Amino acid sequence: MSITNILLKMNPLLMLALFIILFSGVGILGTYLIRKYNKIGIRESHNEGIANGFAMTGGLYGLILAFVVFLVWDQFNDAQQKADMEASLCKGLYRNIKYYPTDNNQEALLQKKKLTESYMHYLENVIIEDSLLNNKGKESPEYKNYRYTKTVKSFNAFYKMLEQMHDTVTYKNLRIEGMFKQLNDLGTYRNLRSLAVESEIDFYIWVPLWLGGIIIMLFAYLMNIENKALHITINGLIGAFIALVFYIIVLTDHPFNGRMRIDIGKNLNQIIEWEHTGMMNEK
Repeated sequence: MSITNILLKMNPLLMLALFIILFSGVGILGTYLIRKYNKIGIRESHNEGIANGFAMTGGLYGLILAFVVFLVWDQFNDAQQKADMEASLCKGLYRNIKYYPTDNNQEALLQKKKLTESYMHYLENVIIEDSLLNNKGKESPEYKNYRYTKTVKSFNAFYKMLEQMHDTVTYKNLRIEGMFKQLNDLGTYRNLRSLAVESEIDFYIWVPLWLGGIIIMLFAYLMNIENKALHITINGLIGAFIALVFYIIVLTDHPFNGRMRIDIGKNLNQIIEWEHTGMMNEK
């Protein structure tokens, strides 16, 4: 399990506190050590050059962080929309199956029952897959087994069963065609949601973000501020601010993990509950 996955399992406020303590601690401790052991001999006259460098790099770094935050926030909202559409299509398709007219024909009733069971099996696999993604991570063999094998097979089995349904009555065939359209749309949004699981900030993007933060802190360390306590406090606050931005990035870069994740399983469990309680059964 990755460090990110472990962090995302924490309470969001606890995770935020950890980030602030860690980053501000680096600012405070680094400032203390630099002031104690620095032998460069920085004077007040050097402050102008350091301040110019700090302002320039700080502005560019802030722009980069703002771009990254906007990017991951947009991806999070996009993933939420895909998951909502998938869940909505699942509910609509279930409703169409349950209210498909059988005219008390035993063969049609049996066919409808098998179709419902196959659909429930698919939904259960999606719920398990989503749970494994959150608990084990996307690199776990269990999650990959469901995502690429079990869930796909159950989807294909349901597709084939729906394909076998046919009727001589025109309006019933129109209902079946409507279910096929819903199923194809459902498959599309499922694939888009699966792709959203993979869309996270690459390691090679994280490297310049970390290096930029280090450079900013180095400029802050080198400032010649007469009051030691004030210098330490300022740099601690700079570290805390960087922590806030990194916290937002980590939280929104993994929309399907953690305590604040997009939980499609919650919506699909409603359908399972409807089936178990007979809420949608024809009266």
